[in-house]
Amino acid sequence: MAFQGKVGNKTQASWLSRVSAIFFNRCLNQPVMLNIKEAVTKIADIRAYSENLMVFRLKLPEGSDFSFVPGQFVMLSIPGLADATGRKISKAYSIASAHGNGIVELCIVKYSNGALSPSLFAKKVGDEVTITGPYGVFAMKKP
Repeated sequence: MAFQGKVGNKTQASWLSRVSAIFFNRCLNQPVMLNIKEAVTKIADIRAYSENLMVFRLKLPEGSDFSFVPGQFVMLSIPGLADATGRKISKAYSIASAHGNGIVELCIVKYSNGALSPSLFAKKVGDEVTITGPYGVFAMKKP
């Protein structure tokens, strides 16, 4: 699947569409693999810690090879949610879970006038949301 990025007024096929891209993190002196994928996930659990803070546990599709390391983030979107111009709304959220259990956990704050969070907070367990990623090269250095 090709990932399309928008830069200014120009739409271009993003370099993120490559099957794999290796980046070298100078600060940590280690390579970090970015293998950008899109996954339609189901909300497996929602934990409310306050009226405006919830943790969403997203179940990856069976057999998904969505892979990430601690420190990376995803872009989350809700199918059918768009702005006034028809452009899909997506927001960046840090991954708050460990890799390998088929779950991506996101800790999200609701902003009453936010473009995405009020719609997300109205979702229920079993509803679908889309994540794209992982992004970011900030990762812990291996000992």
